[in-house]
Amino acid sequence: MVPSPEATEPGSPRLEGKGGFLPGLCPHFGPCGGCDALDRPYARQLDAKRAALLDRLRDVPGIDPAVVAPVLPDPHPLHYRNKAILPLARSPRGGVLAGFYRRDTHRIVNLRRCDIQDPALTAVATALREEIARRRLPVGEEKGPAIRHLFLRLGRGTGELMVALVTRGGLLPEAAALAEVAERAAVLARDARGRPVRLVSFLRNLNSHPGNRVLGTRTVPLRGPAWIVDRLGRWRLRVSLGSFYQVNPAMTLRALRLARDLLGRRPVPTRIVDGYCGIGLLAFALADRGKEVVGIERVGEAVADARWNARANRLENVRFLEATVEDALAAELHREDLLILDPPRAGCSEAVRAAVLGAVPQSILYVSCHPRFLARDLAALAAEYAIVAVRPLDFFPHTDHLEILVLLRRHGRAPT
Repeated sequence: MVPSPEATEPGSPRLEGKGGFLPGLCPHFGPCGGCDALDRPYARQLDAKRAALLDRLRDVPGIDPAVVAPVLPDPHPLHYRNKAILPLARSPRGGVLAGFYRRDTHRIVNLRRCDIQDPALTAVATALREEIARRRLPVGEEKGPAIRHLFLRLGRGTGELMVALVTRGGLLPEAAALAEVAERAAVLARDARGRPVRLVSFLRNLNSHPGNRVLGTRTVPLRGPAWIVDRLGRWRLRVSLGSFYQVNPAMTLRALRLARDLLGRRPVPTRIVDGYCGIGLLAFALADRGKEVVGIERVGEAVADARWNARANRLENVRFLEATVEDALAAELHREDLLILDPPRAGCSEAVRAAVLGAVPQSILYVSCHPRFLARDLAALAAEYAIVAVRPLDFFPHTDHLEILVLLRRHGRAPT
């Protein structure tokens, strides 16, 4: 679906359907679909998420509710997002709208404030929207090289900022001027901790295809490289436009420590196979637990990043395959391996589940962001695996979303 020309301009902070004014609350909350629970006490949000997770998992054969821990909270649950993807459209008055979709619609709430994304992203996006409007550039699904989305990503550990204009095809001579605007806005901006940011990568991504997919297959660097470099804990990480990178860095670090704790402290004397490995972060965090780590990832940009990251962090026992997990897993997986599965929101395909049940690796660390599909996959694996631990983490405060780590061990195998 494409954005409707109808849109929501920010006005008073009255909440639609929520009964009155809430002083200090983001004025977009209610209509905006960016978050769901900004008006609820944080402790209640965590309790509700655990209850929803338990409800989803109750039909998984053999699961003991006692293994489902309380949701690990984010100690800083505001301004945590390091990425913003903002669709653009023409307003009824002829201006330009950039923001999140109005809840359950494709109408855009024009964003001037966001309490869950880094304020530096909001500041730079606002400057770009205003310049696009001033220059009367085509936006959304209009003709010509219309700018369909603004994509911004911030390396919270380095202050490096990436901005991409996702456009239809055609000449866009104004792109250089927009890069100047983004650079000036970045100089004035500060991140959530008050630290400076700097624009290092300004890109144009070409996507003329209809539908909801944001990025096209061709990216043209207009200023700087096609990536940023971030620092997360002790790792130095290159992240390209099309590569997956968790949006909450602080909680990502907590998840990596938790994964290591779940697997125990003794090295695993076998290989680790990391399905859906992205830029390699989980593979790096667990590299000392196996003699060899094999990462499988279908996105070429992410594989290039992962290989760069392995060299930058001097990890010599890690290798990466550019392939789908469906195509590569059966050949790479063996009975004594540890398997990491961190699939997209829709979970593992039937082919991946069949490959796992064919090899029956000793342990599985499953990372999910969707309880419904997690429950489906766990039910499929239940005949061969015991669920040892379920550790939910609040990667996405003030939304209904949740990140979940699950440790499974093959039946009859003693814990390490």
